[in-house]
Amino acid sequence: MEILRGDLARLLHEPARERAAYRFGDGVERIEDGPGGASVTFAGGATGTYDLVIVAEGVGSRTRERVFRGENDPRRMNLTIAYFTVPHVADDDRMWRRYNATGGGAASRCGPTRAAPRAPASPSSSPRAGSRTGTWIAGRLACARFAGAGWQADRVIAGMGTTDDFYFDVLRRVRMRRWSKGRVVLTGDAAWCATPLPGIGTALSVTGAYVLAPTCWRLRAGGRVGADR
Repeated sequence: MEILRGDLARLLHEPARERAAYRFGDGVERIEDGPGGASVTFAGGATGTYDLVIVAEGVGSRTRERVFRGENDPRRMNLTIAYFTVPHVADDDRMWRRYNATGGGAASRCGPTRAAPRAPASPSSSPRAGSRTGTWIAGRLACARFAGAGWQADRVIAGMGTTDDFYFDVLRRVRMRRWSKGRVVLTGDAAWCATPLPGIGTALSVTGAYVLAPTCWRLRAGGRVGADR
């Protein structure tokens, strides 16, 4: 069973938005840890002091690299992967179907409308860090390599032109020696990404949040977090 990225975000956001402040389109620029809390400066200019800073930005977390500079030793898989929605057709069913093409490529149709092409990485399909435009173009170049590969490859490529939920990444596994530093803690793919290949990313993230929750409660009650554990 799999839950889609957007559906999970909605399920988490809707019940929490009445009690949590969201800053969409912003990011962390600087974190200064101190005895009274972690002072955070946001890219938009706002500042705040917090008992605990939980970094859950995913495999390419920029905040992780600011706080744990150079500590991630990623294992690169030489694979790229894209997820997006393609238009529904009459003979779609609820089965997850996968097609392996020559040259190391593969494509999946997950349920009635979800497509997931995967291809070997190449210099032309490796986006520069922080470049949304570069990632968008590189993803389409990688997927375009499926043209004429058979099965529903051409349908998947055509779907890229109309989708509004295109996601693309170069697969790599996060390897960290520690997941916390003072009042800053990593969780989810930012801490222990296993890549989408095992299919356990969401389970690891939810489990990480469950284990982390008692620490949050101790802080609210006036306790302290052990440094560098």
